[in-house]
Amino acid sequence: MRIAVVSRWYPLPGHGHAGLFVREQVDALSADHDVSVLVPAAARTAEAARFLTTKAPLEREAAVPLPERVPAGVLLRALVLDRALSRGPGRPPELVHVHLLAPDALPTLLACRRRRIPLVVTEHAGYLPQLVSRQRRARLQVRFVLRHCQAVVAVGLALARAIETIEPAARVEVVGNAIDTAWFTPALSPTRDHALTVATTLDEEKGIDLLLRAWAGLANAGVPRLVIVGEDPGKRFARLAAALGVGEHVQFHGVVPREELRRLMQHAAFYVCASRAETFGVAVAEALACGRPVVVTQCGGPEDFVSDDVGLTVPVDDEQALTRAVGALAATASAYDPAVLHAHIEGLVGHDAFRRRMNAVYDSALRR
Repeated sequence: MRIAVVSRWYPLPGHGHAGLFVREQVDALSADHDVSVLVPAAARTAEAARFLTTKAPLEREAAVPLPERVPAGVLLRALVLDRALSRGPGRPPELVHVHLLAPDALPTLLACRRRRIPLVVTEHAGYLPQLVSRQRRARLQVRFVLRHCQAVVAVGLALARAIETIEPAARVEVVGNAIDTAWFTPALSPTRDHALTVATTLDEEKGIDLLLRAWAGLANAGVPRLVIVGEDPGKRFARLAAALGVGEHVQFHGVVPREELRRLMQHAAFYVCASRAETFGVAVAEALACGRPVVVTQCGGPEDFVSDDVGLTVPVDDEQALTRAVGALAATASAYDPAVLHAHIEGLVGHDAFRRRMNAVYDSALRR
């Protein structure tokens, strides 16, 4: 089937690491479908006008200039997306799959309705409930899309329930993010010389402050050093680590290439997620695929796939519970079978499992 994916989070070459989970979904779907990608990008009205009058076909991955904060902006963005659907490589798509209910789902829906193409929406954003509660226009637009698209997908159960609260008529399927379990695999001889946590950008929402305090409380308990991957703006958390006296027990690695990330996961004793909010938890799933047990907070996403067989869960913002769980897993991490952990996540969100579940969503959308 010919599918056009619309996602402003899709990482075009040279645009950094954000949205790699959308690329992973596209890679998984490409085994069964002919997938092209349209990447909305904020632009001036003149750029959109040039796009509308250009006839040359787009590349398989192409930026689409969408003007923002202009009169009749939704209609203009819909016209641009309609034009993009007509300029895609090869024949027009048979189905469109847009990521994020706001801001791109409504103009995409209007373009799809004009061309009589079914629309599937996947939501990733935990901020959606706050957005629609603060902004009446966003609430009306989101509810309209939820009523009129052919299928709605959330990457986690908590997010699905939040969407159904926004629009009770919505029928939301839960399909977690795809994980490349052929790439993220256990190491043959892991060193298990560190614990690991990963975030694109380190901040309070990721619970980095809680992790550092937990390690401060375990400094003399024989836990492995903590390796933190992710951008630390202004070195805020490096300074906090020094202030807590755990500078020698914590290493900040910044953003690392994918190969290095896999190596760090494969050789970790365990992975720890102290987030205050997640809708899925890609790095947690990748660590499990690498055969490492995990400690996670019950923050809305990881608890969907972290059971007692693969790790420990603790309440959000409970520093003492997190500290106890880290100490407990440090003592028992070697008892977990890496092959079992890998098989657990592969069966839930590996590429084959992801395709099966998303194809079922597509089949349902085509019948509506």
